[in-house]
Amino acid sequence: MDLWTPCKPSLEFNLKHDLREVWLNYPLHPLQLQEPNTDRQLIETSPVLQKLTEFEEAIGVIFTHVRLLARAFTLRTVGFNHLTLGHNQRMEFLGDSIMQLVATEYLFIHFPDHHEGHLTVSLCSVILSNKIAE
Repeated sequence: MDLWTPCKPSLEFNLKHDLREVWLNYPLHPLQLQEPNTDRQLIETSPVLQKLTEFEEAIGVIFTHVRLLARAFTLRTVGFNHLTLGHNQRMEFLGDSIMQLVATEYLFIHFPDHHEGHLTVSLCSVILSNKIAE
């Protein structure tokens, strides 16, 4: 028995084997399953995807699965369609969480002398400003 054996369950988040496998080997999105290598060949037949290539050029990022980018911009009111297979609500949830992490890290690094209460108020004001801007 090595020194890490007693800690192993907590290091693995006490996940059952199946859940750990999903966490470590995240399944592909259904859009990726339809076109495992890339879906960029669909751009020439889709005006929506053609507009997204302009966005890609503007930000300097080329997406392997451009339909995932299209889904990120698809509002819930659009409903199900075969191009995006749904709307962006789950991606919006993830994006909001990532933006909160980025803002938290920024405040933590750039305000090393501030206590956690002030950092929390600052974070809330950044998030509130973002919501008001929407």
